[in-house]
Amino acid sequence: MRERKSKLYAGWKSRLNHWFAVNAPTEDGQRRGRLLAQFLSVFITLAFAITLNNLWNWIFASSVVDRGYLPIDVSSLAILASIWVLNRQGRTKFAAHITLLMGVIGGSIIYRINYNNLALLYHVFPILLSSFVLKPSWSFIYAAFSVLGYSLAHFAGNPSHPYSIEVVLIYFTLSVISFLSAALLEEAVDNARRSETRYRNFVERIPAIIYTAATDRAKTRLYVSPQVEKILGFTQAEYLADSKLWQKLLHPDDLQRVLSESEYFYASSEPFISEYRTFTRDGRILWFHDEAVIVHDDAGKPQLIQGVTMDISERKQAEDKVNSHLARLASLRAIDTAIMSTRDLRMIFFIVLSQTIARLQIDAASILLFNPSTQTLEFGAAQGFRAQGIEKKQVRLGEGIAGRAAEEGIILHQHHLTKEYFLSNAPLLAEEGFTCFYAAPLISKGKIKGVLEVFEREHRHHDRDWVDFLNSLAGQVAIAIDNTSLFNDLQRSNTDLRLAYETTLEGWSAALDLRDRETEGHTQRVTKLTEKIAKSIGMAGEYLLNIRRGALLHDIGKMGVPDQILLKQGPLTKQEWAVMRKHPQFAYDLLYPIPYLRNALDIPFCHHEKWDGSGYPRGLQGTEIPLAARIFAVVDIYDALTSDRPYRKGWTKQQTLDHIREQAGTHFDPRIVERFLQMMQTHDTENN
Repeated sequence: MRERKSKLYAGWKSRLNHWFAVNAPTEDGQRRGRLLAQFLSVFITLAFAITLNNLWNWIFASSVVDRGYLPIDVSSLAILASIWVLNRQGRTKFAAHITLLMGVIGGSIIYRINYNNLALLYHVFPILLSSFVLKPSWSFIYAAFSVLGYSLAHFAGNPSHPYSIEVVLIYFTLSVISFLSAALLEEAVDNARRSETRYRNFVERIPAIIYTAATDRAKTRLYVSPQVEKILGFTQAEYLADSKLWQKLLHPDDLQRVLSESEYFYASSEPFISEYRTFTRDGRILWFHDEAVIVHDDAGKPQLIQGVTMDISERKQAEDKVNSHLARLASLRAIDTAIMSTRDLRMIFFIVLSQTIARLQIDAASILLFNPSTQTLEFGAAQGFRAQGIEKKQVRLGEGIAGRAAEEGIILHQHHLTKEYFLSNAPLLAEEGFTCFYAAPLISKGKIKGVLEVFEREHRHHDRDWVDFLNSLAGQVAIAIDNTSLFNDLQRSNTDLRLAYETTLEGWSAALDLRDRETEGHTQRVTKLTEKIAKSIGMAGEYLLNIRRGALLHDIGKMGVPDQILLKQGPLTKQEWAVMRKHPQFAYDLLYPIPYLRNALDIPFCHHEKWDGSGYPRGLQGTEIPLAARIFAVVDIYDALTSDRPYRKGWTKQQTLDHIREQAGTHFDPRIVERFLQMMQTHDTENN
């Protein structure tokens, strides 16, 4: 109901404004003309009512007096209507003077007829109105006209009637009041006009669209600044004629979001701030930053919407360019991370191709690897292809775009490709629908590693940055291939070297067994059993490898023991035992200078130490003895006691295990003994 009343009021107001419109050449003239039109409307209405009244009395009451007034009524009405027409045509000053003079003359005539001072009130109208529809100084002139008319009417009629000087004073007092009021109004109008001029100059100079809209349901646009034509291509009249035009111009991807933001703005009265894309008249897409507020009156009632829309397309393009550079840097960083963290070329190629397609906004990409032996480029990896035939692709060096790019070492490209081109040059790609193709060589340290190919199904213009980024990606791929090749070569070398080391160690242990035939096979047996126990208690990796090496070399120090002592058939003398017990020190002196074997010294140097501290060469006790040596001590005694020697028969397994159990806490670490016995029991159970 309230909205309907508002619409009706707005409609009547629009009609009244149109009715009172004056075609004066200036805004000031139009303002004065509208004021005069309002007064004339009142007088025309009164004249019409008086005319009807007199006509009624003449017809139904046969009043002779009313019949005499009718010509005057009709003439006054006609004159007022004529003045109205003159005023509407823009002759505001002329119409104003006629109207005011009619007031002065009419008041004087009426006073002349009946000498009623109330008739002199007709002179007040010209005095007051003159300063508003003409200039303030005219109030004094029409005050003089009124005094003159009053005086002529007075002295031409009945000079005996007292002349009222008070009337003259009242006229000039009114002229002063009117002058001052009009002068103040004139100053206010001039200030308002200057403010409006400054505001319009400001609004029309800033590079933005200023708009005002009503708070009705349609949010009718009431004003839009002239920049709308320069920015969007629509004139002010065209833009204001269609209240939904701004909505029709919104980009489809932003439409629902902006409408939702607008609805929240209307409902909450919070400031509207949004960025969106819009179409221009010629179909271009612009980015806008739009801000608006709802203006309320003193009572808090919404009056209108004021807003400003700025073209931020250049800023958005700069932001997009910066974001594109950042994204590309992030892609290069991701590729670098992949190169550093893995040596799996398939994983690196997957990351490179994913980043290439995403950042270059292409449809497909592939990597061809150079095979020096066949001088061909062979399939390495691909993404974005519809068919699987790309995996069979091979290109000879120097042939086709990819082959020439690899041979010449520069990026080559070709556009507007057709299906027929691919049928004759690359049949595997004929059904892919590609129209554009780029080939970037993969070069590292001056050597060709392959080619990075990118494909598009629709041709797009690419700037220098795009090409440079493609070249950077190709460089990263080349580095990855080169690093992986170097790593694989180094890994093979390390593997070969490690195998050589291990073979050498096994050769040394075999040589020791050959020298001391009584212990033939002993080294291999104790090594396997020691590794098994070490694994059972959680040892792994490099630590386990050093245990193996130490076990293989546990008697390497015996190389420093003379044959007459080492190979002696009978018991050793005290002096001979002193020499024999030096073999752990000989092992230390032999192996320590070799960095590769330094961490394997625990067993060769300490496997003759005992838990109670009675061992040699240093008399270590308890946990001072390295764990690897404590494990090996149990295994070494077990294998030695169960093996046959020339001077004795080997013990049974059970006898040996009982002996080891008895030596727990004196010779051996009790926990190692317990673990060893459990393992041997489990081994027997599995064999049974």
